[in-house]
Amino acid sequence: MKFQHHPVQGGVPPTHLWLMLPGAYMKAQDFIDAGFVTALRQRGLPHDVALLEATLIDVADGSALAFLQEFLRSAPAAGPARVSLLGISLGAHLALACLARADLDGEQARAAARVHSACLLAPYLGPRDIVADVAGATRSGETDAAAPAPEDIDRRIWHWLQRRGPNDCSLHLGYGSEDRFAAAHALMARSLPPERVQVLPGGHHWPVWSGLWNRYLDSNHAHA
Repeated sequence: MKFQHHPVQGGVPPTHLWLMLPGAYMKAQDFIDAGFVTALRQRGLPHDVALLEATLIDVADGSALAFLQEFLRSAPAAGPARVSLLGISLGAHLALACLARADLDGEQARAAARVHSACLLAPYLGPRDIVADVAGATRSGETDAAAPAPEDIDRRIWHWLQRRGPNDCSLHLGYGSEDRFAAAHALMARSLPPERVQVLPGGHHWPVWSGLWNRYLDSNHAHA
């Protein structure tokens, strides 16, 4: 595993460092082909980019999470660049798995604390039975359950989403209205301010994600 780096050109100090996390069966190059890096450059934003190169097996066995956490811990604690995560589908799940450890002690919490903001596009939010359990608990108002064990990643993500504090990192959600995970996305959207949720027509594919990324940048990074 590694990060493929695309620093801002011209000797300009970066204001942000984007860690872009691909979904299942995606490659780092897919972000480039879909115009995600170009969108930053066209707007003149002094943002560095690091694209994760990892396999589905790396994500499934926890190696990608450990790699991401180590990268975050090793990033300078002070400096001009704010660290932000951009994840798509399973890559957004990886981002959430990292952030949902903010309430743990030690190194995992320190890694989560390094993230200033996260843009999550069509995130995978766990199997249907877990999403159904969360939806049922939300309808009944039973949202005070104890925190799940760290290894129960999907339930821990939902637990963290429903209890985030005002000082936690800024989360932004985007998805297609016909996405196969749209019901879970709409449930997640209930935990976020409306202005941090974007929905476009379409399904679980790159044209929707590219449109959402451009909208996100226009709404949140109109200026460097």
